Amino acid sequence: MSTSFEYSLLRSFCKSVKKLKAPEICSALISRASLMDVLRIANLDCKNIKNINVPSEDFPRWQKQNKKHKDSTVTFTRRTNVEYYHEIAELANPLLANVSFEAVCNESRKHWVVNNTNMTEKLEAIRTASILKLKKKPKLNSPVEALSLNYIIIISPEYHLDYSVDLTQWEKVVKTCKKIYLKEEESVKKDEWRMIKDSIDEFSSWCNSSISSIQESIDETKVPAEYKKNGNYKRTINMFNNIIQHISYNWDTKKLSENTFINQIIDPIIVAFLDKENPAIMYKGSDSELQESKERKFEQARVNNHDTTNIKGRIPDRSAYVTSTSSNNHHIFLCEVKTESCSNGRPDLVKLGSMMKDCIDNAIKKGIRDYFAVGLLVEGRTATLYSASLPSEGVYALVAMDTFFIPTSSKDMDTLVSTSRGMIKCRALVVKAASIISNDDSNEEPNLGMIRKSCSSPSHHTEYYM
Repeated sequence: MSTSFEYSLLRSFCKSVKKLKAPEICSALISRASLMDVLRIANLDCKNIKNINVPSEDFPRWQKQNKKHKDSTVTFTRRTNVEYYHEIAELANPLLANVSFEAVCNESRKHWVVNNTNMTEKLEAIRTASILKLKKKPKLNSPVEALSLNYIIIISPEYHLDYSVDLTQWEKVVKTCKKIYLKEEESVKKDEWRMIKDSIDEFSSWCNSSISSIQESIDETKVPAEYKKNGNYKRTINMFNNIIQHISYNWDTKKLSENTFINQIIDPIIVAFLDKENPAIMYKGSDSELQESKERKFEQARVNNHDTTNIKGRIPDRSAYVTSTSSNNHHIFLCEVKTESCSNGRPDLVKLGSMMKDCIDNAIKKGIRDYFAVGLLVEGRTATLYSASLPSEGVYALVAMDTFFIPTSSKDMDTLVSTSRGMIKCRALVVKAASIISNDDSNEEPNLGMIRKSCSSPSHHTEYYM
């Protein structure tokens, strides 16, 4: 630890000391700092301080130092290193005051191992490194590090280096984790997909000529009767119909604001696939706060003796929930959208992952078995579909199920082939998640030992990294 860093912490400590009115100070000091330096900077003398907590490893040194100053009435309380470093965290970096220092998994408990890769250890390693980094720097470097503070591991091909895993091995892990939530045959069949692709290719070719004639062309398209009865085919056509209501020949999504982008492009896509076929699923817009987030914030405020009035949950851009047999509402789908110009650094990935964790914790506390949440992150023309659950103690798995693309102009409508494939998977996951909630009639006691505390203010890009 550098001297300059020590003294920056000492100044922070002294600032907090001056605010204290009680004669006893139960705050920690940097282990190598001099008591006299602290008192000098704070413009205090030993008579004002009755007790100082110190880490076990430095307890003998502090006792010896105290004996040199006979006029001092200071006593020292031995603390475990975990307690000590938790206390100095707020002095080192205010962000750390919101972070839980509980281990990912108790050593005596079973770790989560996927394809011979110990995921529990991987999460613990990057979480520990992230906490240490925040003790030396004001910010973290990536969403992977920020999410680790909330015990979330991102299982996606591009992050293998973050977890120090060989790419080939990591791809096996990703493939195995995807199958936990959805088997390929549960989303779309090959012949069904060929039919959808051929139709979109034909429709997109029309977009390059005359937008006004597209609707008529779709209606006149000669499609076998059995195709028109296919649910996913009908949803794809509905998506195309919805989008062409908003486009013109010179239409370009790069010029749209976030709200306009959502209303003109994302909503037409979501509405087509997440339809009302299942009446149990209720869809919400950006005017609906996440109740699971609000409950978590309320509980944290209550435990910390903070004011609980005016507490609000985080608000996703789009969401869906299902009511369980015990009349509790559980969110199963969350969507976050950013335009291309605002997507650098993946700011909403941390927000989405943290909200999904709130939903997981809430479901477990309510005794829902096998719960998982579905998340859709749209960043400009790129959309990533996620599933999240708690497969093992302290390990929240955020699994990238698919990446697909959104059209950016009227000349880019063939991209809807990718969009359709991704949204068919999204629908299959949402329907499956809804059935788990609707059919859950278990009376088992919730396994609260699986859960880990979220940051008091969930880690977000504007606070924790970038």
